[in-house]
Amino acid sequence: MVREVLDDHYGSRGGEPVGTEAGDALLVTSELVTNAFTHGEGLTAFSAHVVDGELMLQVTDRSPLPPHVKEGERGQPGGFGWGLAGRLCRTLYVRPLPDGGGKTIVACLPL
Repeated sequence: MVREVLDDHYGSRGGEPVGTEAGDALLVTSELVTNAFTHGEGLTAFSAHVVDGELMLQVTDRSPLPPHVKEGERGQPGGFGWGLAGRLCRTLYVRPLPDGGGKTIVACLPL
């Protein structure tokens, strides 16, 4: 879905993603969706749109608990997706669902 959104965006501009934009977008998408399944009790909604020259991702899961950066231990896999997403996104925040039954992660990446 994200690849299609990017292809549509850049195709309408007559070009291709510049630098690492597409790779960053796909990596952030993968990390956030994986986190929804691994830590968020499952993915309940996903959207990707270009808004004001940025790719906006919204990933919703069932857990009300906010993500956190894992303190890394050498040799221990996983736990670094939130920190990585924070470095690649221009905007990254958590919006709790009104009923308290989950959250939406909103991530915006520059294009």
